[in-house]
Amino acid sequence: MGEYIRFYTIPTFKISKNIKKLIFLFFSFCIISNYISAQIKGNSTQFSKIYQTKLDTNQLLVKEALLQKSTPQNISELKKLYKHIAETAEEKGAFKEAFYYHKLFRELSDSLYAAETARLKQELLINTETPQEIANNNKELILQTQIRNLFIFFSLLILIIAFFLYRINLQRAKANGRLVEQNTEMLQQKKKITESQKAIEKKNRLLELQNYEITLKNREIQTQNQDVKDSIEYAQRIQAAMLPSSETIQRILQEYFVLLKPKDIVSGDFYWLHQEEDKIIVAAIDCTGHGVPGAFMSLIAKQLLDDIIIQHNMTEPADILNALHQKIRLALNQAESNNKDGMDMTLCLIDKKKRTLTFAGAYNPMVVIQNGEIDIIKGDSFPIGGWHFQGSERAFSQQEVSLLPDTDAMIYLYSDGYQDQFGGEEDRKFMKSRFRKLLLSIHQKPMAEQEDILNKTIENWKGSNTQVDDILVIGVRLQAKDNFV
Repeated sequence: MGEYIRFYTIPTFKISKNIKKLIFLFFSFCIISNYISAQIKGNSTQFSKIYQTKLDTNQLLVKEALLQKSTPQNISELKKLYKHIAETAEEKGAFKEAFYYHKLFRELSDSLYAAETARLKQELLINTETPQEIANNNKELILQTQIRNLFIFFSLLILIIAFFLYRINLQRAKANGRLVEQNTEMLQQKKKITESQKAIEKKNRLLELQNYEITLKNREIQTQNQDVKDSIEYAQRIQAAMLPSSETIQRILQEYFVLLKPKDIVSGDFYWLHQEEDKIIVAAIDCTGHGVPGAFMSLIAKQLLDDIIIQHNMTEPADILNALHQKIRLALNQAESNNKDGMDMTLCLIDKKKRTLTFAGAYNPMVVIQNGEIDIIKGDSFPIGGWHFQGSERAFSQQEVSLLPDTDAMIYLYSDGYQDQFGGEEDRKFMKSRFRKLLLSIHQKPMAEQEDILNKTIENWKGSNTQVDDILVIGVRLQAKDNFV
């Protein structure tokens, strides 16, 4: 912790000689007094027995032998004993022994007197100090007291400081312990984070490799898609080239519009138009499927229609549909294969000279509006080509549409793509009824405006939904006067 605790030495002070003497005498006195008291306690019992009886000579000799073992602390009792023995011996007529113990009594008394005198002189010498010595001794005692108090004070202060330092060091040690634990936890967490980062980096590298592979695959797919798109766009140009041009349609039909909205780039829906003298044949064809498969079927159907109508000069609508049905089945070998491809179709013959309209249909109807009234001309309930319970003996019918004199008429030929489109607030189909009401509401407007309304309406209805099928709507106005078409 970078800190150190200082160790203090206990201060020493000089003790005077008198103090040393007093201390020595005190301890000596305690030791001697304890020893004498023990001896006196034992001898006093013996002496008390001697005082109570008159001892004979032999007993005195024995007691004397015991007395000789006594210590100087028993000297006053010994003196009394000598006197008692001497008096007892004198009463019994043992004068020699009485004289002997009187002599010992005297000598012991003299020795006691001399010892007492020496003691008194010694005490007198000890206690006869000058005033200067007394003052010096007092100063020394005061100084020693102050030193002792200072020593006690500083000792307590050192103890208090040491206690607080100990508490501080203990708290710091605990804090350091907690820091060590926290550092250990942080190191463990750092280790885990490092390991996690390494794992994440490894995963990121794997993801980068995967993303790189995906990028390469996407580029390859984009290249393939672009190749396919380029091919389809080229096919679309071919398909567009096979359709009647605007100039051709304008030359044959005076007032018309064609709304063609492929689901993909190429379409399975297409229209066909041909004029032979005063007869005009208009057809709206909806081939099976859409996109590339539908486009292939449209090429087959267009070629077959050219062969039937132009090469073989067939103009009756029912005969055209029957012939087309047979040729489709033959071209796709449907009698021996499981191929069920075909087409729905609306075809009408406009005779300018006779001013008549003849219709034939495979599933799809034709709408005729005259004088504000809408008329649905239905076709037969089977398609061209494909499997059907009637097989190759399928026969289409035709009907001539009644046209009111001196009244313009609007005819609409269409596929089912418009009415089957999902959208609106409830995401439902546009439906036939709504489509027919829309046609009725716009039939008097100019042809270009009708096309624009139909296009905007279906786009708004579709919204964010995808287009479900190809859309084709053809509108032609038949005039009551002038050239009819």
